[in-house]
Amino acid sequence: MTTVFGGCIEPDGYELANDVIVTECSHCGGEARHSYWETCEAGSINLNESIICTVCGASEGDLDDGYFEVDEAARALEYDEYIAEFC
Repeated sequence: MTTVFGGCIEPDGYELANDVIVTECSHCGGEARHSYWETCEAGSINLNESIICTVCGASEGDLDDGYFEVDEAARALEYDEYIAEFC
């Protein structure tokens, strides 16, 4: 978790959310990762989310442009490591 501080945020700081749940892909019915995370931009707390299927690769939501520049094998390994942090 990340804690942010600033004049427009809680005086004692605010802990940003970063959660992942497993859900069903709306495209193929396979297992998908639904990620929720918060960012602090110019004192504003913003909620972001993305859904990425581990079966068919369908993706939607707030994805960084760099997500689409990585090969599938590297992406799968990255997500396995990412999910391992939460399990």
